[in-house]
Amino acid sequence: MKKALLIALTLVTTTAFAGPGMGHGPKMKFDPEQRMDRMAETLELTDAQRTEIESIFEEQHEKMKTLHDETRERVDAVLTAEQRDKAQALQEERKEKMKERMERMQQRLERKNAE
Repeated sequence: MKKALLIALTLVTTTAFAGPGMGHGPKMKFDPEQRMDRMAETLELTDAQRTEIESIFEEQHEKMKTLHDETRERVDAVLTAEQRDKAQALQEERKEKMKERMERMQQRLERKNAE
């Protein structure tokens, strides 16, 4: 039950305050601080509320990181050394492709804003 609630809360907060989608130029908000600023402004949070919510999000982030690390360790324990190496190579490849996509998106955004 706690796990389901945690997942639901994460999904709701992530989607609710993710910021505008691509193509919105300077209004794009990717980093957590900017999203928190937007949330605080939209909901007219007091300083105390903002501080408490930031603490909740930070705690949640740490829990998710721990869960991710534990999951990775458990999966690695099941894989052979060869499979772990292959999985690592695939992960690196995905990271590189994501980096390239982000760079292309940034370049398109810069060109669009320059027009």
